[in-house]
Amino acid sequence: MLKFLDSNIVDAKWLSEKEKALLANNLDAEEKHKAESRLMDAFKSGKVYALCAIYFTLMIGLYGIAFWLPTIVNAFQLQGYLSVGLVSAIPYGVATVGMLILCRHSDRTGERRWHYALNVMAGAAGLVLAGVFAASPVLSTLFLSIGALGIIGSMPLFWPIPSAFLTGTAAAAGIGIVNSVGNLGGYVGPNVAIWVKQVSGDPSAALYAIAGLLLVGALITIAFIPKSLTVKISSDETLLSKAN
Repeated sequence: MLKFLDSNIVDAKWLSEKEKALLANNLDAEEKHKAESRLMDAFKSGKVYALCAIYFTLMIGLYGIAFWLPTIVNAFQLQGYLSVGLVSAIPYGVATVGMLILCRHSDRTGERRWHYALNVMAGAAGLVLAGVFAASPVLSTLFLSIGALGIIGSMPLFWPIPSAFLTGTAAAAGIGIVNSVGNLGGYVGPNVAIWVKQVSGDPSAALYAIAGLLLVGALITIAFIPKSLTVKISSDETLLSKAN
């Protein structure tokens, strides 16, 4: 028997009446807040280019810490590559757990802008402190974990923002622009340590540079992503009760 997806919510037999009402309510709410839907709207929107800059700084942080974290941990003078690998995994483990908690709270409140900006700021502070306390393996690992959370944990907080003001063709184009331009940070991030080393003898200078760029991205978020894009979303249970 051929299987197919229904073309609209009303005809979906695999949804209960409550679920249909909830989805319809969510779609209506989204349409009220999305004014930019044409292809050219994405290219004309200043917020799209602000998001390009924000994502660019985030990618610098992501690739920078991914490439240089093992080198930083290796400076702790641990015995063997296994020890270096295990210690290097700690920041990622902390970032994974923290990301789940942070994103769950963001989903419950419907707030993205401040969740993103504050988390990135905390990550930048973590990288700076990791450099300051580079001589202490315990403190450096602790602050590197905060830095990793500020970077990795911000990824799922960032991507709902474009869809908060773009819809249809504009959303596809806008996300494509942001992703294309922002991913250029993947080239800059791994090279930050090399470039900084040419002007500074401080082994922690690369962490400070990456932290500074992350801070710039957080400030752009606060300055150019308006509060009007933040929509407080009630829990599913509340929406279901309202739909009924």
